Amino acid sequence: MKKISRWVPAFAGMTSLLLAAFAIASDGTVGKTVRERFMMDDVYGRARTACKQSLFAASAMKDGAAIAISPAFKNYTTGVYEMDWTPAEAGEYAGFVSYSGVQVSPFAKTVREYDTDTAHAELDAHLDTQDAGIALLGSPAQASVLAAHDTAVRAAVGSPLQTSGYTAPDNAGIAAIKARTDSLPDNPAATGDQMTLTSAYDAAKYTSSQASVDGLGTPAQSSDLASHDTSVKTAIADAHAATDTLVGNIDGALTATHGTGLWSAAGSVTVVPFQGTVSHETAARSADVHVVRGDSAAVPYSAGADLTGWEVWFGAKANPADGSYAVPLREITSYVTDPATGGGLINLSPSDTDVTPRRYYAEIELRKEGYVNTPLRFFLWIDADVIR
Repeated sequence: MKKISRWVPAFAGMTSLLLAAFAIASDGTVGKTVRERFMMDDVYGRARTACKQSLFAASAMKDGAAIAISPAFKNYTTGVYEMDWTPAEAGEYAGFVSYSGVQVSPFAKTVREYDTDTAHAELDAHLDTQDAGIALLGSPAQASVLAAHDTAVRAAVGSPLQTSGYTAPDNAGIAAIKARTDSLPDNPAATGDQMTLTSAYDAAKYTSSQASVDGLGTPAQSSDLASHDTSVKTAIADAHAATDTLVGNIDGALTATHGTGLWSAAGSVTVVPFQGTVSHETAARSADVHVVRGDSAAVPYSAGADLTGWEVWFGAKANPADGSYAVPLREITSYVTDPATGGGLINLSPSDTDVTPRRYYAEIELRKEGYVNTPLRFFLWIDADVIR
């Protein structure tokens, strides 16, 4: 659907006036050019015919999210301008055309994967196929019986169009019609040819209809689909069997390869935090923790609270009132080892501990939306190193 909008730019010493048409959503098709038309007027209502195409731009959103489009603009030199763009995906589009950074015309478009002409053409083809199937529902015997009945009725009644020699049917003629009508069975299945509706006839209709449906696919296609279906089912069954075997015998497989280990139900494993890192005394409230300058260290702590759902942060200063940190502030949530009891590790790198040897004020802080708690403060001593 095309639309026309008008934009009146500002002139020196004059009040600017902006007129824009409402965006009217219409249907478009993926991969097909969409055309938007609008007009540009000056403050006197006269058509502006010389707007530079290079100063036009367009912004757009698809389904509520910003999206880039690449429109082409055209000037008809009559005050009418045109924007062509091609949607790459289906969705609801809306946006504005701008001139020199000023929005001048809105546009909206519902883009689908198909257009109405294609849909109607496909529907016509389906209707033709269905009509052919319906034609198969009548049997030759039924058509023959109805034709014979029609001939007999015409012979008994005579032609109403006769203008001479026409004699109205007498009682005998009426009786013949009645006799012919009475000959049609109340139960069609009992008399054979006449309007037979037996189960055999129903089966024949089904077979004809099914043949029409089957005709939509080629025999080769059906064979390929059946073969693919069999292959997929076989692959899935094999994968399930292999997985079941592995899960059922994982303890045996580990034992056979590595010997008796700690993966049994009674076993447990202690994981060292970082290779080359020294574990230190546990940080406790107002306690001292010593680390040699330049060492990497893993300091265990216990916050004494459930840490589930919280972010855990650590930092240390020479004095609490300092504006900067001696040990940089960082999040240590990923090193929580036991959320339920509040246990975790403070991992310090050599660069973290390469500071002036002295006592530092260290703190662990818990954060989540709307809440901040400080469950643990302790003294972090950086001791002078002997080997440098």
